[in-house]
Amino acid sequence: TEARKEIFKIHLAKTPLGIDVMLQDLSERTEMFSGAEISAFCREAALAALQEDIESCEVRRRHFDSAFMAVKPRTSRELLELYKRYQ
Repeated sequence: TEARKEIFKIHLAKTPLGIDVMLQDLSERTEMFSGAEISAFCREAALAALQEDIESCEVRRRHFDSAFMAVKPRTSRELLELYKRYQ
């Protein structure tokens, strides 16, 4: 969870977030996501905000919620377990 939270911090550093966005919550909800998938997830949420309002000034939780519909984790639980054993 902490590693994913740090990945979110990196990818969202220049993105204005709504007060309803909690990085801890996002990191917990993206357990099976790789770093690349988190990156795509963040971009998708930003696009959702712009599609809603081209002059949008922030990305809100609802935009991340819609990003879950577009970005799905591709790494299997078995492969994650294999990675953990070799760390």
